[in-house]
Amino acid sequence: MTATIEEIAPEQKLVPPPSPPVVRPDGLFVYGTLMPSKTKMFTKLTGIEEFLYVPALLYDYILYKVAAYPGIVPDPNHQADHNRFFAVAGEFIKLSHLSDEEFLQVIRSLDRYEGYPNLYTRRVVTVEDVTGNDRRAITYIYNLPINPHTKKGSQSDVQAQYPNYQVLEWR
Repeated sequence: MTATIEEIAPEQKLVPPPSPPVVRPDGLFVYGTLMPSKTKMFTKLTGIEEFLYVPALLYDYILYKVAAYPGIVPDPNHQADHNRFFAVAGEFIKLSHLSDEEFLQVIRSLDRYEGYPNLYTRRVVTVEDVTGNDRRAITYIYNLPINPHTKKGSQSDVQAQYPNYQVLEWR
């Protein structure tokens, strides 16, 4: 006969350990029409006029021209080929000064703009800012299948249409 925990130690209740605290990211990583250095779209969507942003790189992702706009997806070879890294150049927008509610309002506004969760999903990533510091950021990842003939971002074709998008092939 098997005894239950209540029979063995009725005064002890199994309580799951507490979940680790959720650490809010420092901000956003943007690589397209939300880049503050190029457009005012971020301010238009969020109503936030005062914020800091710096150039940043997101490693191990590939930029594609998925329509009249860009989309990024994880590099499927990033663990298999350690000698070659892809990076998407964009901007890190610092949002740590916002309250939790203000931060959520920003995310909700951007979710609507990015077609979350269908066209884009969001993910917390680590980006390297222009000073070499790692920053935790939310970014939007393209969520539809990539056509094998879709052009990858490169200095030649994506920069011709989007002069401020860059894909680095070597870190």
